[in-house]
Amino acid sequence: MQHPPSASQLLTAVAELLNDEILPALSGPVQHKARVAASLVSIIEREIRLGPDAQSEEHRLLGEIFDLTASGTANPPEDLDSLRLTVATHLRNGAASEPEVHAQVWERLMQIVRADLSIAKPGYDSWDGV
Repeated sequence: MQHPPSASQLLTAVAELLNDEILPALSGPVQHKARVAASLVSIIEREIRLGPDAQSEEHRLLGEIFDLTASGTANPPEDLDSLRLTVATHLRNGAASEPEVHAQVWERLMQIVRADLSIAKPGYDSWDGV
């Protein structure tokens, strides 16, 4: 019995087909549109493959940032969107103004951005932020 290909494997095959066979046969605006489609298919494939771990890691890192910036006043929100909003509010209010806290927050935010870039634009995820 054969196992069906995963969504990630199917998307990889579509991207390869677009890049290797269809793009070379096209020109002009249609070629550009096909290149964009291939890029989008690749992003979706990476989102399926890497996204769940990236979100889990983002939740963990934002929890650490919350602990660094909340002054022990409350528990962090459970859902990722609320946690993002709460951390952003703390940062806007100057909760990371001390140099040591700022450096720790920066490192965690860079880890989150690198994970996002590894999905959206591989190769750009190695930037160290300096």
